[in-house]
Amino acid sequence: MVKLFATKKKEKILDFSSSWYYLCDQKGVPCDGEIFFEDEYIVINSLENKFFLNLLYEIEGFGKVMVRTELLSLKKNTYHLNDVLINGRIKEISGLISRLKKESIPVSNTWLKDFYNAQKKRNYSQLMNLGEILSLKSARYLLRLKIINGRMKSFKFGGQAFGLIEHGDAYKKRFVSFYDYATAPFYFFLTRPQRNKTDWKFTDKIVDWLSSENIPIKGHPLVWFHQAALPEWMKLLSYEELKHFIQQHVRETVLRYKNRIHIWDITNEFPTIDANALNLSINQLLELLSIISKEVKRIQPEAYRIINISDIFGSKSYIHDIPSVPPVYFLRLAKKRGIEFEAVGLQFYTGMRKEFACREFLDIGRQLDEYVSLGKDLHLTECEIPSRHDVDPECFFSADHPEVAGKWHKPWSEKIQSEYLKNLLITFSSKPKAKAFTWWTFTDKGVHHDIGSRFIPFGGLLRRDLSPKPSYIMLNNFKNEIRQTKE
Repeated sequence: MVKLFATKKKEKILDFSSSWYYLCDQKGVPCDGEIFFEDEYIVINSLENKFFLNLLYEIEGFGKVMVRTELLSLKKNTYHLNDVLINGRIKEISGLISRLKKESIPVSNTWLKDFYNAQKKRNYSQLMNLGEILSLKSARYLLRLKIINGRMKSFKFGGQAFGLIEHGDAYKKRFVSFYDYATAPFYFFLTRPQRNKTDWKFTDKIVDWLSSENIPIKGHPLVWFHQAALPEWMKLLSYEELKHFIQQHVRETVLRYKNRIHIWDITNEFPTIDANALNLSINQLLELLSIISKEVKRIQPEAYRIINISDIFGSKSYIHDIPSVPPVYFLRLAKKRGIEFEAVGLQFYTGMRKEFACREFLDIGRQLDEYVSLGKDLHLTECEIPSRHDVDPECFFSADHPEVAGKWHKPWSEKIQSEYLKNLLITFSSKPKAKAFTWWTFTDKGVHHDIGSRFIPFGGLLRRDLSPKPSYIMLNNFKNEIRQTKE
């Protein structure tokens, strides 16, 4: 058992009742453990001898974001939370600086001096800001090299196209002028409402219109086992019946659209428990993934197969035999089994539910590097960030206030949404093999009515009158900037 003394002042006990927290092992992989609060202490039990604590934490002068302690040991019974957070940040920045030097990325003496002074003062807010600044500066440097070398000319910007039918001509005009490709819906609840009946009407309307406008299309998702996406009849299938159906479903779907769709999210959220309504084991999911991957390639040899991942930090997972397991661990298992895929798709949402905790950019960059290590193309397949610090009663998470998931420097606003998104784009697109970015909800217009409509509070790039927010303008400028070869 480890206990962390969690008071800033004797008279003020920190309130963690709305926090989100999880443990990682020595390698940074999420691990099992029990965390609870006892008076002024955070108490941790784990089978690991050493571990990191990650928690959503408010830092004066920086924001309310996920932070990580230094490595904690069962050999030492009691720590002070503030000390282990500061030590953890110092080690993170030291590691970043060492990596930058190793990769011959310029590290200015000013940065080193600032880091030395922040360490000396043990000022957590300064260390948080400095770590993020260093991470973003290095990302900008790497992105600039990619732009100079012309490696960003093919980077794509996409949008979810589910609202094309209902939002009218003005919406369609904005969509066509803004996006390079579109994500079309292939959810079971739309296409397979009954066991012996296939319904392509809604999907066909979207695919037909996108094809008429010569917009490249990605099919999403071929297979997804979330409770909200499954018709009732599918929940009654045996595993053998499920395997047979999945193979038949993939065959029929790809044959129908193979002349118009070449990019597929072949699976969605496989290693997470909330997308496992059929209670499948990891081995069963891997077997199904292999069947799907092979069948897509057999029917459409030129197909581009993406495994789409949610909870990319693995904060709801640990290594065991059933979901949830850490997503990088799952993908490494897939590669070890010889399962073929061209890309990893990463979802990035914040602003609803505490488990979608706000992240700062050193943290984000570090996690993206885990996916870089897989050697596959990377796509940000689903992204959305709030533009107001308020409840949005007309979105999917209609009861959630963004505060529960934290905030980046200041409460969410249109300006903060734009600044955060730009830094996210810089961080992601600077990585090797980063290929595409998809924003999920284009507009705040409309009321959520199904799983593909408005998602998080005020998460659109357009307001309800379809006028552009600063994020829309920024993203358009960013797209033009990275496609110009610079000397």
